[in-house]
Amino acid sequence: MANTTSSTQSRKLAYYLIPLFLCLAFNLHLYFWLKTDETPLIWDQTHYYKKAVKNSLYFHDAGRLLLNDDKIMERLDPIQKANPSIAWVITAPFRGALGFCQAIYSDHKRPFLVPVVMGLLLPISGGGPDGAVLSSIAVFSTVFIFSLWILGRRLGGELAGFLAAFLGISYPIIIGHSQVPMLDVPMTACVALIYTLFIASKRFYDRRASVYFGLALGFGMLIKENFFIFVIPIAIITGFDYLFRHFKIFKAEIWEKERGKSGQQLAGALIALFLAILVCGIWYFQNVSHMPKAIATQRAAGTMGSYVPFTTYEGATYHLHSLINEQASFPFVALFIMAIAVLCVRSFRRTCCKEYKKPAVTGGVTVTFVLWIVFPLLFFLVFPVQSQRYTMPILGAIAVITGVGIASIRGRWFRILITIAVIGFGIVQSVQIQWPVQIFKTIKFNYGNPEIDGVHGTVNILNSNPGCCLSVSTNPYPCEEISALLRNAGKAKLGDGKYVKLTCAITPDVHIIVSPSFYILARESKEADIMKRGIEYDEEMLRTADGMLEVADVVIFKEGGVPAMPQFVEDCLWVRQRFEEIKSQFELMRRFDFGDKGVLYVYTRSA
Repeated sequence: MANTTSSTQSRKLAYYLIPLFLCLAFNLHLYFWLKTDETPLIWDQTHYYKKAVKNSLYFHDAGRLLLNDDKIMERLDPIQKANPSIAWVITAPFRGALGFCQAIYSDHKRPFLVPVVMGLLLPISGGGPDGAVLSSIAVFSTVFIFSLWILGRRLGGELAGFLAAFLGISYPIIIGHSQVPMLDVPMTACVALIYTLFIASKRFYDRRASVYFGLALGFGMLIKENFFIFVIPIAIITGFDYLFRHFKIFKAEIWEKERGKSGQQLAGALIALFLAILVCGIWYFQNVSHMPKAIATQRAAGTMGSYVPFTTYEGATYHLHSLINEQASFPFVALFIMAIAVLCVRSFRRTCCKEYKKPAVTGGVTVTFVLWIVFPLLFFLVFPVQSQRYTMPILGAIAVITGVGIASIRGRWFRILITIAVIGFGIVQSVQIQWPVQIFKTIKFNYGNPEIDGVHGTVNILNSNPGCCLSVSTNPYPCEEISALLRNAGKAKLGDGKYVKLTCAITPDVHIIVSPSFYILARESKEADIMKRGIEYDEEMLRTADGMLEVADVVIFKEGGVPAMPQFVEDCLWVRQRFEEIKSQFELMRRFDFGDKGVLYVYTRSA
């Protein structure tokens, strides 16, 4: 009996090696890719990296804030001179609290969890942009893999758990967003985690799982504000289940038992909600006033961009095309549809042929997965912002359903062949997406009637280069030279002062050129911000008539060459025309000639 128990425990322990191996393989592949790639961070990527650098300084150098204060130093100076170690011990309790408070309240635009995680691990991972990516992905890819593995294993066995985790990290958009310090992979991971805990809690009847769910929900809300969109299905399911059970109490013969279950569910849900508010409230209570403005800005930006109304064919099918062409790839979508068919056939057999075998996915779990996928798609179909990354968290549900469906196939050899094909295609796709290797060609299929209504859409079959992913490349921009120019401009403005802020205004079409220079300066910039000593470098993108051009210390823009993105053309033209009117206030520091026949100009304000 003891030998049997020991064997079972060893077998269970061995199963955990599967997700650990997937985590190790995924992050090692990413590590080698990042070491080879030199593509600069752009747009929000630069913003989150600089926040991580700032948080790293808050956490690891917060003691210097105390020692830099004149009044505190008057009291600590004798101790500092007599025994620096004692002074360090005295300030230690305050450093952690001060660093944490500075980190979580330093930005009102976005919740703080991901930049804080990156900031904590940045000294270990190297300090550069690659280290920020590895810090974030190492943590959240582990959460993602284990969540999918546990959920798949719970619903369909060992094979289903392995396939769910493997598919989750093989989807092109997951690979692509794992290459940059953004919020979308962490958000996808935490959505998978809360659904795993929700199913484990049996709709909040399990008290311990409900506690874990509440904590996970709180931390998930600290990743991104729109996390709540993916929580609404859970609230809907729980609400209907509670009302149904509460209504059932009046008809139940065993009234006390049913009432006890209803109260148990309500208590579990309230505990989870309380813990979630306790965790995420430290940021939301301080920044709730900023959120309506942020939502309005997001809606306005989406309307002005490339949003296609859902009343048109292109708008209605946008997310379907995104799923096939950008998010999951056509073969994996085909497997997902096949898995649904397999599970439907098994359900039909149990109903019509009176097979009493326990189903892999129960009715309640089925509704959970349907709403997990459908509700966010409907929300972002109506909300005037379209992007493949906004619906990324539904991929967790797709991966689990695919894994459970394949594991539910009756034929053993057919099941093995499909598993081998999934593993082979996933590895080949991951390699070809990221590395300059052509294993198979990209096949595109256009459908529609071009003579009548144009091409209705494009389906990429075996697409090896989705737009969300980067390929290994060498940075062609003169980052060090631009950084040196900015340093010189900052020193000229600093003069004899103790602290100065250098504002650099750039046009949107040169952000990719200038951003590497700013994350080269990020550490010294944010250190100056913390210490209020030296130069803080800060860049702002110019918009039409926003007033930045008139107050900027440095202006950078480009003429000729590759045109800007369509939504920025008007801004770029306005900046160049307006700059000609005030050009006498500036002097040219340097011009850079590019291979696309464009010229980059760096101007500084005259003394």
